[in-house]
Amino acid sequence: MTDTNEKTRDITQKNQNTDTATQEEHTAEPRIGEMPRRNHKDSTFCLLFSEPARAIELYNAVTGENLPPDTELTYTTLANALYIDRNNDLGFVIQKRHLVMSECQSTINWNIPMRCLGYVSRSLENLAGKEGLYGSKLVKFPAPEFYSRDAWYRQFWKNAKNPVKRPWYFKLPERLWGLAESVCISVCASAATFPVLVLRGLSVSIWAVVSSVAVLWLIQPMMLLGLGTAFTGLVPVLAPLHGVLSVLSAALTGLLDRWAVWISAKPGAGLYFDTAYAAIVCLVLILLCWLAFRWRLRLRVAVPCIVLTAAVSVGLGNALSRDVVHIDLVGSANAPAVVVTQNDTAVVLFRGGASAQNAVENQLARRGVQTVELVADLRTKPETPCALEAEQSVLAEEMSVNTAQKQKCTPALVEVLRTRNGCLVRLTIGNRQFAAINGSVELAEPVPVQWLLASPAKPEAVRYEKILTLRRYGWIRSAEEPSASLSLRRSGGVKME
Repeated sequence: MTDTNEKTRDITQKNQNTDTATQEEHTAEPRIGEMPRRNHKDSTFCLLFSEPARAIELYNAVTGENLPPDTELTYTTLANALYIDRNNDLGFVIQKRHLVMSECQSTINWNIPMRCLGYVSRSLENLAGKEGLYGSKLVKFPAPEFYSRDAWYRQFWKNAKNPVKRPWYFKLPERLWGLAESVCISVCASAATFPVLVLRGLSVSIWAVVSSVAVLWLIQPMMLLGLGTAFTGLVPVLAPLHGVLSVLSAALTGLLDRWAVWISAKPGAGLYFDTAYAAIVCLVLILLCWLAFRWRLRLRVAVPCIVLTAAVSVGLGNALSRDVVHIDLVGSANAPAVVVTQNDTAVVLFRGGASAQNAVENQLARRGVQTVELVADLRTKPETPCALEAEQSVLAEEMSVNTAQKQKCTPALVEVLRTRNGCLVRLTIGNRQFAAINGSVELAEPVPVQWLLASPAKPEAVRYEKILTLRRYGWIRSAEEPSASLSLRRSGGVKME
């Protein structure tokens, strides 16, 4: 009896323990220190795509095809019963021609290619069957396709300090990737060089991005042809090949030159900005770019805002510089030319020299001049004629000695006086007067002006208060730093540049 009661008591206690364990298993939360299941993500993955319609949806999303939900599908997933701990998460054949195997990996595993090879071989072995595998008849297999998307991928790049994201143009059709990449490179190059060009006083072009995209494809062939020409020139035996490569290089270079000449004639091909104002605008644009990056704004929001700010800045700059008169000394210091501009009109006082003429043309383009109202050639004995085009011209060599001419232009009132050995010009802009001398001028009384536009000739016939010069000539006694540019309003202030 004692033994029987003890056995009965043991069985009852065992059943109670089993019921308690079962209840704890279903109701209790995981204990501290207990390891969670590693395959909870791939279990959900397998359960989700165990339905054919969802498996076909997965296939369409990965391959980019658009198969209907009722497409023929056969599962080929490797089971644990056949391959213990060596099964893949999902495998299926679509329309008897695609073997698709998907692996949901929750941890980093650098041996995925080796595992993929095993999955492919075992899946193909199952498809062939024992008779087909060991038979003498040729067995045809569907072309295998393997797609692996690690579950840690998104979280890894999300937490990374400097994630490398796929370019935005990957969303476009593949045939447009090359064009989109060229546009990105051109935009970045133009944005990087824009502040440097503006702050150095050089011109910028609204056609920069278009021109870069158009000629970017020429860089690689030109480099290869250049290297080929250089190396073949070292071997006398390869002289015929050297000639062919030289001709091709010259053809590509000529094509690039013709493109540059053609694009330079377009409106907006050469834009100049006031250096100080452009510096402020560049700093504002850089700050906006930094804020957009800091706040992680989308490109569709950031780019229009930055472009709108740049457009408003350019428009505001043009409005502020409206009706401002600019006086610039350009060319060589021995014979500096004077360029007076207002809006899109100009007056030029020319003292000669090919370098001075080129400098005048560049300055006119920089100021956006469309009409040159007057060119006054102050040379009494010119060696070469002035080739600058203008509506009116005054030539000192054609004027009689001790005679004067007066021309009223938009930027200034111009008075030209011819003497025996030189020429004197007085410009009247608002309530200010400027004087320029070429050669030797002798007058009974000096002409009073506020500003002297200096040249190597000593200005004994002019009494001036301030001076504008390209360099410090020997007769200059002022200790101030020489300046060659001046901006003013007719009834406003004056700004030295």
